[in-house]
This record gives sequence, structure tokens and C-alpha cells, in this order.
Amino acid sequence: MLIASRGMALAGFFLLPSITNANDFKQYVLYFAVWQFCSQLLSMQLGTTFFRCGLNSAFTKNLHCLLSVFYPLLFLALLAFISTLSSANIIVSAFFMSVIVAVFIVVSEYARAKINERLVFCIYMLPGLLYLTLFAFSKYLELELSLSQLLFSEAITYAIMTMLLLVKCEVKISWSSVKLIKSIKRVLPFWYRISFPLIPNNLLWYFYFNVPIVIGYRLITDVQDYNEMALLFRFVVAISTVSSLLALVFQKRIVNTFEHNKRSYGKIKHAFLTLFIPSFFVVSIIGYFVFESIARVVKLSVSCGVCDVAFNNVAVFIFLFYMFFSIYLMSHYFVAEKNLTIISPSMFIGFVVYVLSVLVGLNLGFSFSLISIYSLCISLTITFIIRYFWSLKQEKI
Repeated sequence: MLIASRGMALAGFFLLPSITNANDFKQYVLYFAVWQFCSQLLSMQLGTTFFRCGLNSAFTKNLHCLLSVFYPLLFLALLAFISTLSSANIIVSAFFMSVIVAVFIVVSEYARAKINERLVFCIYMLPGLLYLTLFAFSKYLELELSLSQLLFSEAITYAIMTMLLLVKCEVKISWSSVKLIKSIKRVLPFWYRISFPLIPNNLLWYFYFNVPIVIGYRLITDVQDYNEMALLFRFVVAISTVSSLLALVFQKRIVNTFEHNKRSYGKIKHAFLTLFIPSFFVVSIIGYFVFESIARVVKLSVSCGVCDVAFNNVAVFIFLFYMFFSIYLMSHYFVAEKNLTIISPSMFIGFVVYVLSVLVGLNLGFSFSLISIYSLCISLTITFIIRYFWSLKQEKI
């Protein structure tokens, strides 16, 4: 269900260029990148705290008191968003959209703890269904979708999703400043312990995927080149999402094995580090030649902007899949052992390398699109190497 919901949203994004004009799509890409990053910044991983505390009924009253504030906040953010649609500055609209999405992120994480997860994942499908519906109607009516129609539809969809979850979780509208302050004091220590350490790591991921799009808006003057860069980074997000979901399949087994059979866990981890990682690298190289051959043949018979971006970056996509899947899978071992000390330092060093790579690339005169994607590859490689050799060292201790 989760895979289907994420897949529909990603597929819907790739359909948008065919139902909007190039300039509107360029504006939408900037808008999308801004609210994606800002929504994570505003939510401050609060959803993780609400999920963990939501599993304990002792926190229900406090969490409901905090969640009740989201009703007026959501209404005001949506009202402000609608009033800015006629504004020439799309960044303002993106900010209010990020408030709406940040509220949804927190509410949906709490809902996962309180109600059937399948229902929550079904609601996750609504943005993807929206994109597919807009695509179908635009093609059927032979009309071009305007930017304001797209933005309005998206904002209304997220607002409805949030309201549905709040109602389903039986969060009632109430207001008491005394109760609100007490609830904040009750939950804040858990946020500091559970969510606060995750914020830098999470923001860096969203930085890699979205900030180059924002910067590229100013640096890349050609509309087609910019839109191709945007599609390239959405493919990167798709690869990251698929890798994360595939790695998630193994998480429960890894954690359970560590908890119940340390000896067996040690063997599995040793095999992962010494056999799987090198073997997967060899398989990825073979996969590159196979997919490159297929892409060459298919490219002759298929011609579209999205397809061209995909076919021209086969090597990058396979390399990123190897990196993402290996990093995500390795992280499950860190979580199982409750030893997360290497995660933030490795991400920080990778980020420093990323910034240096971008600066060097700009000084050498390379295109910003090329600089951004290869700097990401270099950064992930550094992060992976640090975590891999740290894991090998820990195994010997």
C-alpha cells in the first residue's frame, strides 16, 4: 500500500510536463522544491515524537490538546495560500503550502500510531490520484492545465487529507492555554530526545534533493534545461524512495535477530559487510551494461522529455541505487544496535564534500545541473565509505 501511494505520487509528477506549458512547469518545480524542504524544516521531526508517544495511551490527552491547534492553523494557512495565488511571487505560496504539508506530516504520523495504518497509506494515495486525475481530464478535454489550478488542487487535497485524519483520530476542537502549556511541557522532553537528533540528517537529505532546484532556477536560464534538471532530481528521489522501501523489508528481521540471537546477528552482519556489499557492486556494474543496451534500443522507438532524461542517465541512476540501498540497509544495523553515533558525522562530512564539489565545479565552468548530480554522487560515496569502514571496525572490536 505504501509502495503504491509513493509510486502514484512520483508517476503523477512525471506526467505533469505533458499537461502544462514549459514556463508553468518551471514555476511549479521551484514551488514544489521550496515547500518540500520548508515543510520538513517546519515540522522539525515532530511527527516522529507524535508517532512514538501516540503508541502510549498515557499521552493521548496531551497530544490531542496539541493537535486541536492544527484545526485553526490549517484553516488560516489555506486561506493565506489561496489569497497568494494571484501573487507574482510563487515563493510566498510555497511557504503557506509548506505549513499545510508540515501539519499533514505530523498528523499522519500520529494517525499511524492510533488507527489502521492501511487507512493512512490509502490517504497517502490522494496526491497521486490527483495528478493522475488532472492528467486524464486534461488529455480528455484537450486542455492545458494552468499553474493556479494545479496549486489550488494540490493545497485543497492536502488540507482534506489532514482534516480526515484529525477527525478519524477523534481530535476535537478545544482551546485552553493552561492545558496547552501543560501538554507542551509534557511532550517537549520526548521531542528533544526522540526527534531532535534526527533533524540534521533529515534536512540534509531534503537539501540534496531540493535546494539545487531552487538555486538552479536562478542559474539556469534555459527553461528546457531547467525542467530536465528538475526531472532528473525527481528520478533521484524515486530511486531513493524505492531503495528505502526495499531496505525496509529487512528492518524487522535485522532488529529481531539482534534482540533474540546475537550470534546469528553477527553472522548476518558479517555476510552483509564482506559478501553482500562487494557482490552488489559487481551486480550493479553488470546491470549498468544490461540497462544501457536496453536503453539504446528503446530510445530509438520512444521519444519524450521524461524518457530522454531517464535514458541519458542510466549510469548515474544505477550508481545512486547502489549507494542509497547500501546506506539505508546499513542504517538498519545501526538502529538494531542502538548505535547511531556515526550517522550525523558521516552526513556532515559528506555535506562538506558536497559543498566543495559544487564550488570546484562552478569554478571549472561546468553546467550547474551536471555539478549538482555529480556532487551528490561524490557526497553519498564519502558518507557510504565512512559508515562502511566504521562498521567493519566495530565488528572487530
